Amino acid sequence: IIELLYGGAKGGAKSYTGCNWEIEMCGTYPGVNYFVARKELNDLRKYTLPSFIEVFEKNNLKFDDYCKFNGQDSIINFYNGSKIHMIACKHLPSDPMFERFGSIQMTGGWLEEASEIPVDAKVNLLASIGRWKNLDYKIPRKLLYTANPKKNFLKSEFVNPLKQNKLDKDKAYIQAFVYDNLPYIGQDYVNNLEKLTGINRQRLLKGDWDYENDPTNLISYDSILNLYTNDYVKGGDKY
Repeated sequence: IIELLYGGAKGGAKSYTGCNWEIEMCGTYPGVNYFVARKELNDLRKYTLPSFIEVFEKNNLKFDDYCKFNGQDSIINFYNGSKIHMIACKHLPSDPMFERFGSIQMTGGWLEEASEIPVDAKVNLLASIGRWKNLDYKIPRKLLYTANPKKNFLKSEFVNPLKQNKLDKDKAYIQAFVYDNLPYIGQDYVNNLEKLTGINRQRLLKGDWDYENDPTNLISYDSILNLYTNDYVKGGDKY
């Protein structure tokens, strides 16, 4: 498996899982390069960095005993030479194809809140992994996606093909629910999710990727996406 989507409902330990994986890899293999990417760099610093620190604390370890955060370059530097780079995937008019990621050489990576990340950014970051010390340590290249349901490339590349038994052999999807995270998450948090209604309940509690933005839509969003790929329209012109 090269690409792994882990997600669905809120509270399923998505961020903790991503942080734990990268810490274990960087702590085990000296000199490797991993990245965590999100739309906004500030969100990584405010919300994801504390999750990295939490993983150390949950294991009765001190963050500063093993690594140091370089705020200027937004890199977690491990004392064995390994690094976790924080990467912003915000769309820039000067770089619409995200070619700025073309020269990056990474061992592996993680797209946090991947539903916010443009597909072109994903494509370029996927091409960056497997390029740094993978052969030295025999580490398979791996890209982790964590996300809540959204109708974008995650649904069309992972969720829909899995339902149709057509998922590529190098991809996998693991559904996450808040109930899977008990008792490590507070019951009050679960109770708040259970009070959600409508689309928010479908997405954030049930982890449903087939939620409808508008029940009055004449054509479903998936059908629109499949206009040029469906195989059930026989003959005729396509526009």
